[in-house]
Amino acid sequence: MKTLIAFFSMKGQTIAPGMKIVDLEKGHSAVVAETIQAAVGGDLFEMETVKTY
Repeated sequence: MKTLIAFFSMKGQTIAPGMKIVDLEKGHSAVVAETIQAAVGGDLFEMETVKTY
């Protein structure tokens, strides 16, 4: 049986601790999805919005 790890992750500008605005290459959910993939294998599928917000 194949494993699919589907995730939605916000990337880009966000507010970091200390109220600093940072530009993330990948969001936190993407990092967790990659960790899960490393542990159990499978394919990653990133869901994206039609409109950015």
